[in-house]
Amino acid sequence: MKRIFPIIAFVLSLFGTASSYAQMRDSLLTHYLGLEAHVGYDNMFTHQSGLRDIGGVGGGIGIVYKLQYRPWRFQTGLAITSLNSLSKGEWTSSRPYAPFYPTMTLNEHYQDVRYKRHALTLSVPLKAGYRWGDWTIMAGVRAGYPIWQRTNHTGNVTTTVTDEQLIDELTDMPNHGLTTTPFEQTYAHTMNMDLAVEAELVWNLDKYLAYHPKKRARGRRRKKTFRESLHYEASLFASVGVINAGTTEDPLNTLFVGGRFAVFYEFDHPKRKKKPTHKPQPKPQPKPQPKQTPPPAPVPPPQTPDTIHYGDKIITKGEAIVLHNLYFAVDKTDVLPSSRNALDELYSFLMANPDVRIRITGHTDNTASQDYNLRLSKGRAEAVKQEMVQRGIDPQRIETVGKGMSEPVADNDTEAGRQQNRRVELLVL
Repeated sequence: MKRIFPIIAFVLSLFGTASSYAQMRDSLLTHYLGLEAHVGYDNMFTHQSGLRDIGGVGGGIGIVYKLQYRPWRFQTGLAITSLNSLSKGEWTSSRPYAPFYPTMTLNEHYQDVRYKRHALTLSVPLKAGYRWGDWTIMAGVRAGYPIWQRTNHTGNVTTTVTDEQLIDELTDMPNHGLTTTPFEQTYAHTMNMDLAVEAELVWNLDKYLAYHPKKRARGRRRKKTFRESLHYEASLFASVGVINAGTTEDPLNTLFVGGRFAVFYEFDHPKRKKKPTHKPQPKPQPKPQPKQTPPPAPVPPPQTPDTIHYGDKIITKGEAIVLHNLYFAVDKTDVLPSSRNALDELYSFLMANPDVRIRITGHTDNTASQDYNLRLSKGRAEAVKQEMVQRGIDPQRIETVGKGMSEPVADNDTEAGRQQNRRVELLVL
């Protein structure tokens, strides 16, 4: 039980209070439902003297539910697994031959003994983990219950008799039952609830197997197709039983080490519609001129000054600045609600300078292919532009560019460097 408490504390700290959970649900939570298949080596350790546990091959299928919050991950589901284990050995047992022969001892020599155990278990995992790029490390517990089980017991038994008054033992006397006899017995053993600790190393295969459309619809965010919502993973896992799953007469502890392949479907939840925090102001209309008044001389278009105030910063025309506190969903172009302050600051800047035209440039790290990063950076720049257009800004004032991973500002070999490279920049034209 001491091993379980740190896992429970980790899961509780992951989700926090009810209010923080409500905030995550509205912004950053992503839900997945998938199917998985697993296969590997399994063993049921018997703890019986004279037996050597060899193990066998096990496998099964299951349904998996995954909840992703930024790099954090929670996973549960339901799996059915076939366990097959082999134990070999030999031993000798002795007992009095008969009450009227007190000096004689009956010896039974068991040879070539083979215990073949088979079980079909229904299990529920409860795991949590952290993601680094395409890799995720997970740990948790798995509770399993056997729904079918059987044991096949085979071997040879040689019966002999020793007597204190005789030098050699009595053997090979069929008329007295002293012979070698093969035996085979099949029975249903009783296996209890199995609680195991499990660790898993997950590899995300979306770079190689997921469908990425070559062209994306511009403007409003479109709904993903079924193929685009499929995600693929492969993993290595190890499960070790921490509670005795057998009985007092036949104690067992389980071990399962193998690989797993899973296909997930991502649920795309509709976003809540948000009202603009600032009402768009109507453009000033020119006053009507009397007919007899000659038309005014043409006024040259206003020029953008060399320096402009952006919040508490002063930016120079032609100088690119990073828009901080802009957050997007993982591997998506959706602007998260937590970016509200940054969007409000950009909107206020455009309203205060109605003659200014800007360029919004998106950048990414190098964790995916060049084509994918170009599409992702362009889509994120377009998403910021659409936020401004929805608030009443003229779309002709905003250009968008996607640079992908071509212009890093930090080292992509570290997580801190990749985070700096995932940015959106503003340039006054």
